[in-house]
Parts: sequence; C-alpha cells; structure tokens
Amino acid sequence: MARYCFYCGKELSPGEKCRCRERTYVTSARDGTANQNDSDASTAQGYAASGAQNDAPASGTSTSGAPETNTGATGSTSDASYHSSSSKHEQRRAEREARRQKKARKKQEKRQQRNTGSSYTYRQHSNYQSTPGQGRQAFARVLRFIVAPADTLEETLSPIWSTSHTVWLVLAVVLSGLLYVNLYRWIIFLIAGKMPVLNAGRFILSWLTGSAFVLGIIILYTFTLWLIARFLFRQGNFPFLHALAAGRSAWKYLVIFLLIALPSTLSAGSLYGIILAVIGLVFSIIVHARLVAKLTHLDENRTIQLILLSIFVFAGLCSTATLFFNMMQPA
Repeated sequence: MARYCFYCGKELSPGEKCRCRERTYVTSARDGTANQNDSDASTAQGYAASGAQNDAPASGTSTSGAPETNTGATGSTSDASYHSSSSKHEQRRAEREARRQKKARKKQEKRQQRNTGSSYTYRQHSNYQSTPGQGRQAFARVLRFIVAPADTLEETLSPIWSTSHTVWLVLAVVLSGLLYVNLYRWIIFLIAGKMPVLNAGRFILSWLTGSAFVLGIIILYTFTLWLIARFLFRQGNFPFLHALAAGRSAWKYLVIFLLIALPSTLSAGSLYGIILAVIGLVFSIIVHARLVAKLTHLDENRTIQLILLSIFVFAGLCSTATLFFNMMQPA
C-alpha cells in the first residue's frame, strides 16, 4: 500500500521519511535572516547620514554570522557618535575655562596696577600728528568743537607740550590781565565816583597783576589735580607736565568766556562781565579735571570724585594762602 506524507502529500517509498518540515524551518530561518539584514542595513544608513561611517560586511560571511557583524557595526557607530559628542563637550568646556581665566587675569592685572600705583600709561594716538592741509580745515575744527565737544576733547587730548598749548595758555593769561584792568578801573569808579584814566605804568602793573593771578590759579589747580591723581588714585608715573598739558581744551573755553565778558566790562554791564568771567574760569577748571581723568583712564565715578576733591582741596589751599597773606600784613 502506498504511503503519503501527512504534511506535504508526497508519495513515500517503503522506509522513506519526508523532510518537508525541516526544509520549511530552514526557509523560515533564511527569510528571518534576510529581514534582519534589511533592518540592520536601514539602521546603518541612518547612522551614515548623521556622520558615522560603517563597514559593509564581507561577501564570504555566512548567513548565521551576518547579524553579529551588523550589530558590531552599529555598536562602533554609536561609540563614534558618543566620542564625537564628548569631544565637543570637552572643547566647549575648555573654551569657557579659557575665557574665565582671561577675565580673572585682567582683574588681577588691574588690581596689581592699583596696588603698585603705576597704572598711568600714555597711549599716543595718530590724531595728535598734523596732517597735510590741516590749516584749510580750521573752520571745520571750530564747528566740530561746538557741535561735538566731547568727541573733540577726547581727540585733541595730548599730554605732549606743543606750540598750540603755549598759544592758548598765553591767550588766556593775556585776556585775564585785560579783564583785571577793567575790573580795577570799575572798582575805583565805585569808590571815588569817577572813572580813572590809567597811565602806561599803572596799566601795565594792573595787567601783570591780573595775568599773574590767573596764571597762579591755573598752576595751583593743576598741582592739586596732579597730587590727587598721583597719590589718591595711585597714578604713580603721572608727571606734572602731562597734567598741565591736558588743560589745553580747558584754556580754549576760558578764552571764549573772557572774549564774551571783556566787552561787558567796558560798558555799564561790568557786573555781568565779571560774573561771566568767573563762570568761565570755574567751567575751565571742571573741564581740565575731566581731561586729566581721561588721560589717566579713570572711570566715570572716579572722574566725578576727582573733580569734587580737586575743587575742595583747591579752595582749601586758596583759603590757607589768603589767611597766611593777611597774617603777614602789618597790624
């Protein structure tokens, strides 16, 4: 009697066994392996798109070893991505640490400069040097001095004494002497009731007295600024001549005020002229202090401190000098 396979229906010979179930199992395993290979290939392509490089499996690799090879490639890709992320994190942390150390080093240098008292350094600017055709731009410079005074003061700040410094200082002193002559005449008029006519000797003496008085105020106030900046603000290398030369722009303002006040002293408005001249002198003092603070690289808070302290100390020195002069007078 003929025998047939229960599963596939194949006719079997006597003693023969059908291996259809084994072949079915092998085929299923082969299909599963192929699906696994496709899944691993998709994963490898995803890692390749993010910058990882995967090695393709060798052609002679057996079917049963393929999943292990792909799994190893995936692991190496993950390790490469992890190491790349870790190196970027380390780099960012190193950059932050470098910036922190740089800030700390700058703070330490500033602290050392304040403690050692030698923080004054003169930094020369190119705008100190004259350029060809500069004389033809005189009107433009005067207009800029009026329109943008802060920028002009900073640009023209020079501690190196030049002919311009001498000219503006002499103009301020000469005009101050002329103003003092008119003030002297008006004082005599108020006392005697008659406007005096000064001869050449009295005129020159009054002019020299007024000029010497204003020149003494400029020198004494500059000396006050120099002492405060050198000892209170620890500008140990700050020379007196640089402090004096910094007042060139302040003398320009003083000349402007004196030119406006001088005609008033020749007319009935002498009181207005005197007040305007005094205001101009005070304003030039404040500008001079601000320029010294700019030259010594002080911040805004210490700039105001320098202005106030210099005015208080200067007033105290003037009061002391006046008291000493009165004590020297015979009773």
